[in-house]
Amino acid sequence: MVKVIHPYLGVQLISLNAKIAKEHNNDPNSLVQLPERSGALIQSVVPNSPAERAGLKRGDLVIAAEDILINEPKALLDEVEKAKIGKVFPLKILRNNQEIKVNIKPEALPGLT
Repeated sequence: MVKVIHPYLGVQLISLNAKIAKEHNNDPNSLVQLPERSGALIQSVVPNSPAERAGLKRGDLVIAAEDILINEPKALLDEVEKAKIGKVFPLKILRNNQEIKVNIKPEALPGLT
């Protein structure tokens, strides 16, 4: 039996694009302003996950991984799947309209043993 190990960051993602962000930002009841561009928006961060240890937060927009442009969650998941467990996986995120580089170390997806 072959054991397949999947790299894991510990984030829940939703798709974001300029149209969705603009509609959200125009809502007077919205709690945060979203960047009006495409990417993988972090909806939540799993406690004690690689993402939490790297400092990722809800509302961060992932726009690049391994220098590859990320315009939707699937693009990020595809790059994570190619990542090496325990090796630095560089992300570029937008937080408060500032680009930030974050180095995260993917771990083996828990609970599949």
